Amino acid sequence: MLSNKLSVSILTILLKKHGIKDIIICPGSRNIPLVNNFTGDSFFNCKSITDERSAAFFACGLALKNKAPVVVCCTSGSAVLNMHSAISEAYYQKIPLIVISADRAKAWIDQLDGQTLPQHPIFNNLVKSQIELPQISNAQDKENIWHCNRIVNECLAFAKLEPFAPVHINVPISDPFFSFELKEQDIPTNFFDYISYDNALNFIQNTKRRLLIIGQNQYPIDVTQLKNKLEANFVIFNEHIANIKGLSCNGVLDLILLNESKLANLNFDVIVSLGGHIISKRLKLFLRKQNCPHIQISLDHKCADTFMNLRYKVNTDKSLNTILTDLAAINTANDTDLSNIKTQMSNYINYDFNYSHMYVLKHLFETVDKGVIHLANSSTVRYAEFFSTKENVTIQSNRGVNGIDGSISTALGYACDNSNMNYIVTGDLSFFYDMSALWQENIKNNVKIILINNQGGEIFYAIKGLSLSDNAKHFVIADHKTKACNLCQCFDFNYYHCHDNLSFEQNFSNFIQDPHKALLECFIDKDQDILILKEFFAAIS
Repeated sequence: MLSNKLSVSILTILLKKHGIKDIIICPGSRNIPLVNNFTGDSFFNCKSITDERSAAFFACGLALKNKAPVVVCCTSGSAVLNMHSAISEAYYQKIPLIVISADRAKAWIDQLDGQTLPQHPIFNNLVKSQIELPQISNAQDKENIWHCNRIVNECLAFAKLEPFAPVHINVPISDPFFSFELKEQDIPTNFFDYISYDNALNFIQNTKRRLLIIGQNQYPIDVTQLKNKLEANFVIFNEHIANIKGLSCNGVLDLILLNESKLANLNFDVIVSLGGHIISKRLKLFLRKQNCPHIQISLDHKCADTFMNLRYKVNTDKSLNTILTDLAAINTANDTDLSNIKTQMSNYINYDFNYSHMYVLKHLFETVDKGVIHLANSSTVRYAEFFSTKENVTIQSNRGVNGIDGSISTALGYACDNSNMNYIVTGDLSFFYDMSALWQENIKNNVKIILINNQGGEIFYAIKGLSLSDNAKHFVIADHKTKACNLCQCFDFNYYHCHDNLSFEQNFSNFIQDPHKALLECFIDKDQDILILKEFFAAIS
């Protein structure tokens, strides 16, 4: 029977699934759950060595002989430190050593409880990966179970990947130790591993219902010549920040997900993801319910299990354009359900908005046929997905990590060395947070800023339940009465403003055609804006 410590038993099963058999065990008490699991399974070849220093070097020799990872497992405290010299040797000899150290619960580190020290991270630059497993409270602790599976898979897969180097897995284990009641089938595990590019293409070739997700990509790619084949082979989701030109539907799948019943009978056989971040929260939540393999193709070794069903990670130095060409070349997937979803996507409603955030964005996207549109974070980058861009328009946005900070500064840095017109669309919090970006001499006349001023963080205003805490509401939304007119005068921007459809129409064309750097401030009521957004969602769904 396996240990009731779920993190320990998840690690045990994933070691088996990754084919890692050889385990050198050092004595101790904190690692009892690990020892129980390893020695109780005939899959593992377990050997006992008392001295941790000698055990780690012994593991190095065995790994060298077999050209495969070997585990050395120890208890907590100084036992871990004793392996340091062997780990340094393994690092510089490129030996696939896996160090598994048991640890006290984090709450007891530095509490004079004995045999405790900060074990993670302890080996720093001498390992190519070091992780600490979460302590999982019970089988209903879904997020920590997923987290544990993800980081163990990534670490073990990385340990098998050349060039070899040691990895360290630290396992906090709280009392009691001696609960061994679980069967292997009771342990919630999911397995993923690295796969070659060609093998990934073969896997995709043998599926029918395929979803292709193209994430953030800063440099535009025109796939017009590949359009028919790609769209015959996949349902495709690509937001503006992917900068893929020539496809039909962009991010429309996000709107279809407003009514998931339209997709109730659609279960994908495979999800293929390329590029970086995606914005759509609805799509992420939908795909986390899909029980199908996810293949992630990228340049780095990092395994981002965004949809909680990663099966294969592909590392390749092929360009995004080459990958899309190869995906277009595989066999067409003739499937009625896929045809239906593609028809729904092509029937996307061209909604007629009243004056609002969406009204302004729609006019901008319909008007701008060349240049760069910079989308500030939060509402703006999300609402922009409702509209199509023209062929010669590039989209940029700080969607790596950032919140509202730095959107204007980044856009101005891009514009200063770019001959095209740069349109910066921003909410008021993003703009005023970064208003010092305008205090510089590097801003050219190829900059147009559209400021959506709804006197606070509208995206927070729409959060369900916020009205339950009137005291918190003001601080979350950050209500204000700030305007940009005097700021524009200070920094030599021509200033335009509007409050409704008529004033927008009167000012927008002059703003766009102004040969000088300019700012258009669109004053919008939060309540009305949220109402219009809800009406739009209702019409779509």
